[in-house]
Amino acid sequence: MRRCLNLAVGSTAGVGCPGPVSGTGRDYFVATAADKIYIDPAGGLRLVGMAGTTMYFRGTFEQFGVQPQFEKIAEYKSAPEQFTETVPTEIAAKMHNDLFDSLWQRWVDLVAGHVFAPRS
Repeated sequence: MRRCLNLAVGSTAGVGCPGPVSGTGRDYFVATAADKIYIDPAGGLRLVGMAGTTMYFRGTFEQFGVQPQFEKIAEYKSAPEQFTETVPTEIAAKMHNDLFDSLWQRWVDLVAGHVFAPRS
């Protein structure tokens, strides 16, 4: 959708984007491709970053007497952990946080580059 707006921006009519009453980062990301963004005065915009969760099943497996068996090759290969642990290891938690920090920074860079880039 944002790519389509990018194609239309710069036309003689210009592109305006009405914002929802309660916008999110996704809404704002798409809207930044337009020439102007209109937000309802009673509404707002929530930019809260990115996050994700991983479910851990070891406790459930223990209740049923199931013992998962995995061979862990290296400390940064954390896929089996959701079956063998109840919480992420320190390294897995750091990788998870680094991933979402990187995604958020990419989002910010894309939005800032488009919003503040001079239009030719």
